[in-house]
Amino acid sequence: MNSFTQEIYRRKIWELAKKYKSRGYKVLTEPSPEELPQFLKDFHPALIAYGPQDSVVIEVRVGMQTSVSDRYRELMEAIQQHPGWNFSLAIVDPKSDEVAPLTDQLLDREAINARLKEAGKTSLNKAQRMPLSCCCGYLLRPS
Repeated sequence: MNSFTQEIYRRKIWELAKKYKSRGYKVLTEPSPEELPQFLKDFHPALIAYGPQDSVVIEVRVGMQTSVSDRYRELMEAIQQHPGWNFSLAIVDPKSDEVAPLTDQLLDREAINARLKEAGKTSLNKAQRMPLSCCCGYLLRPS
């Protein structure tokens, strides 16, 4: 990471930490391995927010490259095994410096299937359904 990218990364971590703290979460920024729950020991999340109802593992990605998607998938799978834990990925476009949250909460297969069933009741044309089918097929493939 160059110094410009690192500065954007740190600024976004600070912004997200402030947001979660304002909502009553206890926030650890760039937690050390000793501060991580056992199931996260193999990961290095940007933040962990502990709340009264749930806890959130937050990753920050600067740039739009998706070359590390396997790492995020493994992290999401580890989190999904623990009720009360959620995953959030914030992508920062270094050109606009705006964050685009990708997910606030993981969906299990049952929730995905329920949403697909509900989406099937809408009047999407074939061109609109194709990207949805591809994404869902990827998400629902056998592990």
